[in-house]
Amino acid sequence: MIELLPVTTPTTPATTTQVGRVTVIVNTTSTIAVGTQTPTSPQVGQTVTLPLTYGAAATGSTASPITRVSVDWGDSQIQSFTGQPAAISHTYRSPGSYLVLVTGVDSFGDVATTTTSVTVVARPGLAVTVSASSNPQPNVTTTFTIGATPSTGCSITSITIDFGDATPRVTLNGNATSVQHIYTSAGTFTVTVIATDSCGSVGSGATVIVVGNSATTPT
Repeated sequence: MIELLPVTTPTTPATTTQVGRVTVIVNTTSTIAVGTQTPTSPQVGQTVTLPLTYGAAATGSTASPITRVSVDWGDSQIQSFTGQPAAISHTYRSPGSYLVLVTGVDSFGDVATTTTSVTVVARPGLAVTVSASSNPQPNVTTTFTIGATPSTGCSITSITIDFGDATPRVTLNGNATSVQHIYTSAGTFTVTVIATDSCGSVGSGATVIVVGNSATTPT
């Protein structure tokens, strides 16, 4: 008789799977925006002001606040500000269009940037007049009356006179309204006056005088 014995299958020990979780927090930097500049059409020498606003990158997000701001004004001038300035200002020395790059940096070194453009126009020339006393004669003092109007908010800083007779130019500080000169010979001379104001604007005026003759012709 054949006896059948039960077959025993070896069992495999159960294994335990271990799961680890890592939370990665990606930093988000606050946004930065540039408002409307003042003045809207700046001239050379005028201060341009740009308002800045700051906000979260997205609704409901917890953005890292900006702690410093760097501004490239587009004319090789760069400024740095600590914190969150409400406005930034700059003065351009030449007319042209400039691209302004504003960079906000948070405490982690992450950045948010924005740009705007500023167009600067040349200042108009100053209005300058000059007139001579009547009937100028050789070797007699001739008096010139000068009028110069500065740009709005500025003042005349110097007056330069070329008497047209090859003598050195004369420069007077401030808004000089008259100057005297003696011509040593008769003839026709063009007298030119150049005025400069505190904002960098320049203007000129001229008159033609005949020394030794009663005629005086303004230009």
